[in-house]
Parts: sequence; C-alpha cells; structure tokens
Amino acid sequence: MRNSWRLLAVAVTTACNSTTPTAPVGDFTFSVGDFSPADVRPGDTTSLPLFSAFRNGFQSPVGFAFEGPSGFTTWLTDCRTILTPQPFGPAAGASCTAMIRVDSTVTAGTHSLVFTATSASAVAKRISAPLAILPPRPLPQTFSVTPSTRALTIRRGDSADVVFVLSARPVGAAPVTFTVLGNYLGIGLQWRPSSVVPAGNDTVRVRITVRQDGVVGGHSYLFQAQLPGKPTYSIPVSVTIPAG
Repeated sequence: MRNSWRLLAVAVTTACNSTTPTAPVGDFTFSVGDFSPADVRPGDTTSLPLFSAFRNGFQSPVGFAFEGPSGFTTWLTDCRTILTPQPFGPAAGASCTAMIRVDSTVTAGTHSLVFTATSASAVAKRISAPLAILPPRPLPQTFSVTPSTRALTIRRGDSADVVFVLSARPVGAAPVTFTVLGNYLGIGLQWRPSSVVPAGNDTVRVRITVRQDGVVGGHSYLFQAQLPGKPTYSIPVSVTIPAG
C-alpha cells in the first residue's frame, strides 16, 4: 500500500512538471547550384541558380542580393516565389538565377562570390560560392582596339567622345561590330558607326551625352568589339558625373 502511494506521487509530480511542446518556428534555407558554364575567363558571363526553401509554414517573400567581391557585375533574372504550394506542385520557396559577368581586370584564380537571402520575418542568410577564373584568352594577332581614353568626367548638359582605333587587321577580313554593356538614366550614347569594314586602320567614335537628369557619381561601361571567329575584345570605360 505504501509503494502504491509512492507511485501515485511520482506520477502526479511528473504531470505537474510537464510543459507544452513549443511549435517549430518558420524559417527558410539558402543554397546555390552550379555555375554554368563552369569554365570562365575575364570578360565572360556565367550563371548561378539561387534557392530558398520555406520550412515550418514560413510565408514571407525572400530577396536575394550579391555582396561582392568587386570585379563581378551581377544581375538577377527568372525570380519567383511560391508561398502556397499546390498538390503535386513545387514546394514553397523562392528562387532566382544570378547572371555574373567577370570584369576584364579580374585575375586568374578562385574567387569567393558572396550572396545573401533576406526576409523581414527571419534572420538573413549568407553563402559563399567559389568561382575559378581561368587566365585571359590571348588577344588575336590580327585584331586590336585602342581607346582614346578609359575615363571621362562629363557635367550635366555636356558631352564627350571616346574614339576606338582598330588596327592590324588584314584587308578583306569581316567587319568588326561594337556593342556596350551598361545603361544608365540620363546618359545617351551615339555611335559613328557601330561596325567598321576593314581598310587598314579604322575608328569608331562614341559620343557620350549627359542630360540634366543624369545621376551624379561614377558609371562603368564595357565596350566590346567582335571580329567573327575571334574572342571578344573588351574595353572598360568609366564616366563620372560631378555634382553641381
């Protein structure tokens, strides 16, 4: 009888000390896929998929961003968020594809590209993705481009020219076509011409005009000259709009 009372006392004590289990807190994970293409040299572009999976009923938008290092220009595309998954459909989460252009000044070796995933409802996540950069491609012997300048300071309402001189191309070679990466509010580019027919030495003049709505600060352009069958020739040019 005495042992029965002891067992009852233990059971009552255990019941009084028990606590209600805490519901799991909603959160998200952050991961990346593989670079495509994986073989990248200065001046090339590659892509990296970014993934975020929602856990424990998490239902808040997640945004992705690139932290660095310098020398890599990144923009996001194909972004989507699934807050309420459908039966037999994709799981809840967010995803984007990071397009990454490697600047022509980036040195060969492995560089750690850092991305973040943030949400107002959870702690931000960071992830480092190593990208191996191969040595630059050798420039073609029959094709070179020399810019008149690589840095310009242009006030609002003014304009200035960059002249690209093409040389050492045999007569009869295919035309060289120019393109540019970089598009900024209040800055216009006018080409004269946008492609040149070989005739010894050739020039392409780009007039850069800054309107009154141009944003003060530095702006980076990457001009590219393409001769069919040859690697793209890339020339970075910076444009600074001073205050006042």
